[in-house]
Amino acid sequence: MARNIKKTIILLVTMIFIVANCIDTSARNLSIKTKSGKYYKNNEVITEVLEDAGFDDVHIAGVIGNWAVESTLNPSQLEIGGGHQGHGLMQVSNTAGTYWTVMLRDWHKINSCAEVQTKWLMKYYAPERWKEYKKKKFSSPEEAAAYFCRRLEGVSSNFERQVYANQWYKERIK
Repeated sequence: MARNIKKTIILLVTMIFIVANCIDTSARNLSIKTKSGKYYKNNEVITEVLEDAGFDDVHIAGVIGNWAVESTLNPSQLEIGGGHQGHGLMQVSNTAGTYWTVMLRDWHKINSCAEVQTKWLMKYYAPERWKEYKKKKFSSPEEAAAYFCRRLEGVSSNFERQVYANQWYKERIK
């Protein structure tokens, strides 16, 4: 009983967060879904949110590199293969025994907004690790991607993530 109440409270908090942060983003999200359904502008939206939260370009590259692999920067992406029922930009699943799967199970249907999802992940998904990531000094986008991969994604395989992070960073500093 207490577990169900906890799940319900977490779900309600999530819904309030989504509604409070989506007042002016629904129309913006429609313009993101272009170019044959690709989410190519989501990197701009995610970048803006992370910049507003105080992340520098190297840190942002690490996030973008990881999420490009996890979800192709598609906030509505459901996990393909793997069997962990991952959802969204970060492909959050219940592998660690958390309640995130319960909260996110229908989230992709409720809101596929990259802006809101990025804000939500920073605030509710391992916020202490986000703070740790933000404080860490990295010598390269690849190093940031590898660290993000290990500490926030919980995955050890990260070469492709490093490639995407470096690619984003090089485009950014042109």
